Amino acid sequence: MDELDRKIIEFLREDSRMSPAKIAEELKVARKTVYNRINKLNDGGVIKKYTILLSRGDVKLRAAFIHPLKYLFSHPLGKDVSKLGEEAGKHPDVVLSARVRDKILVVWRDGKFNPRTVENAGRVEELDLSEVYKFIH
Repeated sequence: MDELDRKIIEFLREDSRMSPAKIAEELKVARKTVYNRINKLNDGGVIKKYTILLSRGDVKLRAAFIHPLKYLFSHPLGKDVSKLGEEAGKHPDVVLSARVRDKILVVWRDGKFNPRTVENAGRVEELDLSEVYKFIH
């Protein structure tokens, strides 16, 4: 890896959506050069994945898994789990509601939302926000 590769990586760290054309323009090199370098960095395992960084600002985020109530008594039907996610997603503070196997992952702005109040919610597992990244990557 040379200096040009390091500069390309730095641009991608700053904005993983930056196009090779824009990086080439900034570095004053040919687009094809940047495109080829990025491909080599990807193929060689130097770049493992592209991701996003959520801006927290003054907003505190919280997360939890919500298990369907019926799961405590019998095997839940898939539609019951999905329905639980739809219900959670209706709250204005919820920023993410996604099915993860037999439960719902919910991320919300700290405020008035309480995952235990979602209709048909059973057990609720509060999560550290850092644990959420492994489910959304």
